[in-house]
Amino acid sequence: MKKLLILPVLSLLALTGCNTGGDEGGGTTGPTPDQLESDLATAKAKLKQLGKDSGLEITYHFFEDSGDEANIAFGLKGDYFWVVEEDNDTHILIKQDGESVLIYSDYAAGVYSNPVNVGTETVDTYFESFSSPFFQAYTVSYGGDYYKVGDTTYKGRSAIEYKYDYAYAGVYASSKVIVDKDTDITLYWKISGSDGVASSSGGFEVTEFKVGDQVSVPSHS
Repeated sequence: MKKLLILPVLSLLALTGCNTGGDEGGGTTGPTPDQLESDLATAKAKLKQLGKDSGLEITYHFFEDSGDEANIAFGLKGDYFWVVEEDNDTHILIKQDGESVLIYSDYAAGVYSNPVNVGTETVDTYFESFSSPFFQAYTVSYGGDYYKVGDTTYKGRSAIEYKYDYAYAGVYASSKVIVDKDTDITLYWKISGSDGVASSSGGFEVTEFKVGDQVSVPSHS
């Protein structure tokens, strides 16, 4: 999986020695900061429960101004968890089997096969590992504060939009974040920054958000 997490932008901020939140370090301020609605642990717990109750499948598009991009989908329904990244030919299907899990080691023509029992692992273990890049936009990740813009709709989902602006000693950064109301998952995140010499931007967006009957466990044997 490509790690398109905009490290050049964050490095620009780090080099100033300044805190990226509020008015500490001489940064500019706007309205009273309003932290994002949920923390990382709460968002993950809500997604896990939704997956177990009805099923979910979320597809993300990652992008950077360098031209790098990737499309990644992950799903969770009942005892199954899967990850698909067509660009890198990544196809993973995992099933909870009692107190251990089965990993389908082969994939061909749209069908997963040859499950291997990996012992005492759980689906939650793999969910935590593969889903972590999709929650990077939370304020706890960078130590800053976002300003609440207001309610919005994104890909048919009720959501809340946030904005972040920072400027100090020639360094500038801005970010837009859209968070799903029901699950607290980040639906859209774009960040850009510049130190007056170099600049960088990128982020990710949800292109599909399926739940319930829209979600089918991938074909397997």
